[in-house]
Amino acid sequence: MSKIIQRAILTGSFFIPAAAQAHPGSHGGNLYWSLVHALTQPDHLLAMALVATWAGTFVYAAGRLLLSRSGSRMR
Repeated sequence: MSKIIQRAILTGSFFIPAAAQAHPGSHGGNLYWSLVHALTQPDHLLAMALVATWAGTFVYAAGRLLLSRSGSRMR
Protein backbone atom coordinates (compact mmCIF):
# COMPACT_ATOMS: atom_id res chain seq x y z
CA MET A 1 0.00 0.00 0.00
CA SER A 2 1.39 3.40 -0.88
CA LYS A 3 2.40 5.88 1.79
CA ILE A 4 -0.21 8.40 0.64
CA ILE A 5 -3.02 5.87 1.15
CA GLN A 6 -1.61 4.89 4.55
CA ARG A 7 -1.49 8.54 5.60
CA ALA A 8 -5.04 9.13 4.37
CA ILE A 9 -6.33 6.15 6.36
CA LEU A 10 -4.38 7.20 9.45
CA THR A 11 -5.61 10.79 9.22
CA GLY A 12 -9.21 9.69 8.71
CA SER A 13 -9.11 7.31 11.65
CA PHE A 14 -7.62 10.05 13.84
CA PHE A 15 -10.63 12.35 13.29
CA ILE A 16 -13.40 9.73 13.68
CA PRO A 17 -13.82 10.12 17.47
CA ALA A 18 -13.90 13.92 17.27
CA ALA A 19 -16.43 13.88 14.43
CA ALA A 20 -18.64 11.37 16.23
CA GLN A 21 -18.86 13.51 19.36
CA ALA A 22 -18.90 17.01 17.91
CA HIS A 23 -21.34 18.12 20.60
CA PRO A 24 -23.77 16.34 22.92
CA GLY A 25 -27.51 16.45 22.73
CA SER A 26 -30.18 15.52 20.27
CA HIS A 27 -31.44 17.71 17.47
CA GLY A 28 -35.17 17.55 17.26
CA GLY A 29 -37.11 18.63 14.25
CA ASN A 30 -37.85 17.58 10.73
CA LEU A 31 -35.63 17.04 7.69
CA TYR A 32 -35.55 20.75 6.87
CA TRP A 33 -34.30 21.66 10.34
CA SER A 34 -31.70 18.90 10.22
CA LEU A 35 -30.34 20.15 6.89
CA VAL A 36 -30.30 23.78 8.05
CA HIS A 37 -28.53 22.76 11.24
CA ALA A 38 -25.91 20.65 9.43
CA LEU A 39 -25.19 23.34 6.83
CA THR A 40 -24.95 26.32 9.21
CA GLN A 41 -23.15 25.04 12.30
CA PRO A 42 -19.34 25.47 12.35
CA ASP A 43 -18.65 22.05 13.89
CA HIS A 44 -20.66 20.30 11.18
CA LEU A 45 -19.04 22.36 8.42
CA LEU A 46 -15.58 21.49 9.78
CA ALA A 47 -16.44 17.79 9.92
CA MET A 48 -17.71 17.89 6.31
CA ALA A 49 -14.55 19.71 5.16
CA LEU A 50 -12.35 17.14 6.89
CA VAL A 51 -14.25 14.23 5.35
CA ALA A 52 -14.10 15.83 1.89
CA THR A 53 -10.35 16.44 2.23
CA TRP A 54 -9.72 12.90 3.44
CA ALA A 55 -11.88 11.36 0.71
CA GLY A 56 -10.21 13.48 -1.97
CA THR A 57 -6.76 12.46 -0.77
CA PHE A 58 -7.76 8.82 -0.69
CA VAL A 59 -9.28 8.88 -4.19
CA TYR A 60 -6.26 10.74 -5.58
CA ALA A 61 -3.82 8.28 -4.00
CA ALA A 62 -5.83 5.26 -5.15
CA GLY A 63 -5.94 6.66 -8.68
CA ARG A 64 -2.18 7.22 -8.71
CA LEU A 65 -1.63 3.70 -7.42
CA LEU A 66 -3.88 2.15 -10.07
CA LEU A 67 -2.28 4.20 -12.84
CA SER A 68 1.21 3.29 -11.69
CA ARG A 69 0.31 -0.40 -11.80
CA SER A 70 -1.11 -0.11 -15.30
CA GLY A 71 1.96 1.69 -16.60
CA SER A 72 0.15 4.94 -17.44
CA ARG A 73 1.56 8.29 -16.43
CA MET A 74 -0.36 10.92 -14.52
CA ARG A 75 0.55 14.58 -14.91
